[in-house]
Amino acid sequence: TTRHNDRQQTSVMFGDGKHGARLPSGRDNVAASYRIGTGMEGMVRRNQLQLLMSRPLGVKSVINPLAAEGAQDPEDLDAARSNAPLTVLTLERIVSAQDFEDFARAFAGIGKAQATVLWNGERQIVHLTVGGADAQPIEPGATLQANLRTAIDLARHPDQEIRIDAYRETRFSLSLALVVAAAHEREVVLAAVRDTLVEQYRFENRRFAQSVSASEIAALVQAVEGVEAVVLKSLDGRDPMQYPTLSAPPAHWNNAHSRIVPAMLLLIDADAITLEVLES
Repeated sequence: TTRHNDRQQTSVMFGDGKHGARLPSGRDNVAASYRIGTGMEGMVRRNQLQLLMSRPLGVKSVINPLAAEGAQDPEDLDAARSNAPLTVLTLERIVSAQDFEDFARAFAGIGKAQATVLWNGERQIVHLTVGGADAQPIEPGATLQANLRTAIDLARHPDQEIRIDAYRETRFSLSLALVVAAAHEREVVLAAVRDTLVEQYRFENRRFAQSVSASEIAALVQAVEGVEAVVLKSLDGRDPMQYPTLSAPPAHWNNAHSRIVPAMLLLIDADAITLEVLES
């Protein structure tokens, strides 16, 4: 048997004669097959594959005419604890809007999902905003979206209409002024603040339709070691005193254009973070 742990280590275990059979005696008499490139590292581009790990007789060359899609890294323990109950909750039956969301979140290749009951101009439907496990919007017509739709159709009531769309990504800029404690190096503190902001406001740590406020940013930066004080000078190019919150609308029906607008995901623009140091 084999076991794979969270450190990406695989153990191969054999019997001892009492619990399972022993290996046959001798040398070089155990053959094993394995694969590489699972998860996100297997998301190769079109025509990227050119070398075979082994070459069967008669095969001269290889290419991949289509790009890979729908991959997802194996779940770590925290993700497994979070997602395992989702399949139990739905029991392969989708009834409520929450069931649609739970089902989609547990589907291989899906990193985020949010279900909303909406009016589509004619009737009430369940709308799913989804994002890929690769932290990217899923292209319309992609195999992953089609597979998710097929799986949902097999589990939902046929009278419940559903629509699936990729999320809308919006990145915001930020300008801060900091007072750095005298016992700390400025460059070290500035780097720590930047890393903290990028980590907090990246795809994995954000929810669809989750707003961003000046107060939460101030509290986040203030908690970084070496920061004595922080002043927000600009939040997405505007005065945070007048505009203290960036809103991220959920999926909704747009009356002006008679269409459904998917949920927004607010992420920070790592290249648009401006930090300066104030003298204490």
